[in-house]
Amino acid sequence: MADDRALFLIDGPNFYKNMKFGNLQRKHLDYMRLAHNLALTRKVIDVVLFTSPVDRISDPANYINQQRFFAAFQETGGTLKLGKLVSRKRECKQCGNIEDFKTEKSVDVLLVMDIVLRAHEYDTLYIFSCDTDIIPAIRNVREIGKKIFVVRPVGANCAGVGRECSASIVITQEHIDAAQASI
Repeated sequence: MADDRALFLIDGPNFYKNMKFGNLQRKHLDYMRLAHNLALTRKVIDVVLFTSPVDRISDPANYINQQRFFAAFQETGGTLKLGKLVSRKRECKQCGNIEDFKTEKSVDVLLVMDIVLRAHEYDTLYIFSCDTDIIPAIRNVREIGKKIFVVRPVGANCAGVGRECSASIVITQEHIDAAQASI
């Protein structure tokens, strides 16, 4: 296992949403520290965070906080890959009100590309996502002998992805507490 190369791919919004389901308090999570804690004796080759930047104009406070987080993450040696937020509208079927909302685009596609295109770089893949859209990519790399662990917060429904992976790792508050950034 010491020669085993581990790649960590984190769907930031999916993992964050699932941490909320488990009532996990993330505080200042250091994803690099969490990866090394989970890897045990495996060599961590990269920790990649997939997310989308919030809008600087419509949400300046969150934008500033997110930029600080991005900088701190990259200072640990992690790789940041950004999708985009797209504005959408939907109509309430009961009252007819129009609601503006933002939805994330490209994050899943970027993650799937890394699962498949980087398969020659890793022996074990840790995926922080319960999104079933990634299942075809998981099947593809399992067919060539890769080990894949889905990392899911306690309480998260990840059965679809979990069935396709070699194993499931359940993240608890103890894992989160052990991976706090020292800021």
